[in-house]
Amino acid sequence: MLPRRLFLATPFALAACGGAEADPTGEATPEMRALLQGFLRRNGPEAGQADPPRFRGQSTLAQIAEAQHPGERHPMARHEALEVPTPFGETLPARLYLPEGLGERPPLVVFFGNGAWIGGSLDASEPLAKALATEAGAMLLSVQGRLAPEHRFPIAHEDALSAWRWAVRQSATLGFDPRRMAMAGEGSGANLALATALAARDQHLPRPVALALGTPMIGAGGDTASMARYAKARPLDAEAARRALRLVSRGPRDLQDARMDPARRATLAGLPRTLIVNAQIDPLLDEGAALETALVAAEVPVRRIVFPGVTHGFLGCGAALPEARLAQREMGAELRAGFAAIRDPVPAPPVMANRNARVARR
Repeated sequence: MLPRRLFLATPFALAACGGAEADPTGEATPEMRALLQGFLRRNGPEAGQADPPRFRGQSTLAQIAEAQHPGERHPMARHEALEVPTPFGETLPARLYLPEGLGERPPLVVFFGNGAWIGGSLDASEPLAKALATEAGAMLLSVQGRLAPEHRFPIAHEDALSAWRWAVRQSATLGFDPRRMAMAGEGSGANLALATALAARDQHLPRPVALALGTPMIGAGGDTASMARYAKARPLDAEAARRALRLVSRGPRDLQDARMDPARRATLAGLPRTLIVNAQIDPLLDEGAALETALVAAEVPVRRIVFPGVTHGFLGCGAALPEARLAQREMGAELRAGFAAIRDPVPAPPVMANRNARVARR
């Protein structure tokens, strides 16, 4: 078991000749720098300032890593497209992943991907989703909510809570153990996972047994030391992070809502065991530290790991980055520990049809 706070030291070199534009900080590992160069070639130097439609068409670091290192690393026994209904008459696209060899009644992870509120897709999230399903030894439901600025706060949070409400009623249909459910997320998706866990607590819904929060976007864009130090980082720079907040919010008051700024404004007591994973080269680095401090003050069991030499968006890059593979293992281990704490799994009930789930098998 790792200690609660860990800074993983791995060797890394300064940017080589020709890599400075891709890595303005000069702190990326050679493997990370190669991905950043691919990101720069694919998306251009102003990728962070693209308008939302163009931003959504960009290649993510994880997609670039998969293209540079093709091959199936996490085979799935089941891979299904779902539509998750909401109380608002909308349906949310989702994917269900079941790794090979899990047996009957596995646990379930509900996962929310990254996209800085204005982007993201199930395709972009798939490398990390598959890896977490494998590492957690669990069925995983990846959900894509509606995006800003077309759908501003609190729409994404309402969609995430709707997905959790739906998931807790699907154990018979999907075949998972309803007592062993957890949440995970990356970037803005980590914010959604945390806010949804708080809503489940407050609304007396079934609670997740663990949270795995990768490079969380959980602050209001304040002037932290990491915002200054990594102001020009790629793929997420400080201005892009602040711009995303402007696009998702209806005004400054939204950014004071506890769902957008949980480290400073939410009551965190009663949350389950939580892992925070941060990238060093990330304007959001200090937001992870602030969340850790708040969770400790609330007496929530928490660990935080900082991976040097990598940037925001590294988590899905297991095809190229050893740091990503280790981070995925740590997130999976945290989720497994939460599942293991449930001693008496529920026996399998008879399978019943559910008219609210529309499933397309692949």
